Amino acid sequence: MSKIKNVTVAGSGVLGFQIAFQTAIHGFETTVYDINDEVLEKAKAKFDGLAENHKKDLGATEEQITKARERLHYSSDLAFAVKDADLLIEAVPEDIKIKTEFYKQLSSIAPEKTIFVSNSSTLLPSQFAEVTGRPAQYLNLHFANQIWLRNMAEIMPHPGTDEKIAEEIVDFSKAIGMVPVLVKKEVPGYVLNSLLNPFLNAGMQLWIGDYATPETIDKTWMLGTGSPYGPMALYDIIGLTTPYNIYKLQVEKGKTDDKIVLDKLKSTFIDQNKLGISTGEGFYKYPNPSWQGPDFLKVPEVDLSKISIKNVVVAGSGVLGFQIAVQCAYFGYKVTVYDVNDEALNKAKNRFDVLAEEYKNYLKADEEKIENTKNDLTYSTDLKASLQDADLLIEAVPESIDIKKDFWEKASEHASEKTIFASNSSTLLPSRLSTFTDRPEKFIHLHFANHIMVRNMAEIMGSDQTDPMVYNEIVEFAKSISMLPVELKKEKSGYVLDSLLIPLLVAGLALWANDVADPATIDKTWRIATGAPFGPMAILDLNGMNTNYNILKEIPGELTQKIAEKLKTELIDKGKLGQQSGEGFYKYPDPEWQSKDFLKA
Repeated sequence: MSKIKNVTVAGSGVLGFQIAFQTAIHGFETTVYDINDEVLEKAKAKFDGLAENHKKDLGATEEQITKARERLHYSSDLAFAVKDADLLIEAVPEDIKIKTEFYKQLSSIAPEKTIFVSNSSTLLPSQFAEVTGRPAQYLNLHFANQIWLRNMAEIMPHPGTDEKIAEEIVDFSKAIGMVPVLVKKEVPGYVLNSLLNPFLNAGMQLWIGDYATPETIDKTWMLGTGSPYGPMALYDIIGLTTPYNIYKLQVEKGKTDDKIVLDKLKSTFIDQNKLGISTGEGFYKYPNPSWQGPDFLKVPEVDLSKISIKNVVVAGSGVLGFQIAVQCAYFGYKVTVYDVNDEALNKAKNRFDVLAEEYKNYLKADEEKIENTKNDLTYSTDLKASLQDADLLIEAVPESIDIKKDFWEKASEHASEKTIFASNSSTLLPSRLSTFTDRPEKFIHLHFANHIMVRNMAEIMGSDQTDPMVYNEIVEFAKSISMLPVELKKEKSGYVLDSLLIPLLVAGLALWANDVADPATIDKTWRIATGAPFGPMAILDLNGMNTNYNILKEIPGELTQKIAEKLKTELIDKGKLGQQSGEGFYKYPDPEWQSKDFLKA
């Protein structure tokens, strides 16, 4: 239980006042300090808006709101504001000089008992520890915007912070309804921004590079991960001045590649005052953005007149290949499942009943529909016979350039001229694979996510040689099997989903490998901040450690190779392969991250 009773919040900006309100509504006497009374009057005007948010989102009562108002006090006299403070939360502008001068002034007038914490999002506590005059009683306590919803508090001591003081701040965080996120060592960005920045940058690069529209990027992330919004909507929530300032700083430091991002943000958003939710427009228009609409993730109506496909061959009967085959058959196509031997095909057949149960659960399929689906599936180890009347061949063979080369050369030899070729490859580009075929104009990528009846999206990517009519037909085909088409404007390794996902997973692994935070802390932080049903470490378990290791080995750089080696020695070599082996970052079948109490304070 926290020993803190009286709290002073220095800085009454958007987040500073949220912190003050959160503290007051949870029973603490709270004084808001700022440089003059005019600024404080603006802060007071925010009270009613926050009160409504707490009533609407958290069910706060009128009595709680009234008492919170009574506990909030305001002062432009720093000495008066801190005269009885047990805790001072600094939320002044993110400027080293301003913070240094503030702490110099504060150190001489605050009581000896007062603990100092900073809400700084980028500056480390060790940068100010000495100037505070009480380094043992100083650390960072960082909150996210809309803290009543994103109720986590990142706690980052410096090497000289007294452990008991850090524990006191953990208790205080719980007392004001926060989930404490204890960062084991100093790191710029804490846990949240260490995850968020590479993820958001990946979304920005997809948009800047004109690979996909903001809506396509967000739809892909939302469907692929079950998250309530994607990176471009998140930019709007954060406010577009934030990424603009980040990229501006990077350019000033000499990162010239970011100049194109900076210029486009400036011309598209900053100069036009389209700063996100706060101004009514950013990547989306507010107050009713399309990403919040009930039809945003709905599969568009199919134009059947553009589809000549009737017979589909799926080559590769592995987990995803067989899911693709069943999905096609479920929606009325005649499907042949091809694989190199009967053993592989028999394993696939044995998975049908499990998939059937999922179709009953997720799509409310009846027994007749399941039986028809089963009857529309045939199996073959003869590629030539399989392709005899194929309108579409979907390749889902192992992700090896040699295996795919051999397959596509044989497929070209046996397929009729009408057959469209589609690869489910996750890393190899269509311009590369199409060189192994006799029909680059009819070659395209059609990429699915695992559990496709739930994550029902299909990433569609052609090369410069792909016939636009073929591209359009595959878009309509995807709709016809209840897939939301994710259309890429040009080739991109990783498509949209993996282009967003891999930087997030690497960032999570880096925090773990560098002993900044444990897997549960990393996942809690991400889920509370974004509302996602999974954190990166849980996703890594679901992917399987061998898959994660193979992805990391393909990413150049000293850090990724260090992470890959640690993954191998601490997990893979010990048989901890994730969900499939019963243990990875968590233990299965009942992992901690699935517990109803996982996100509680």
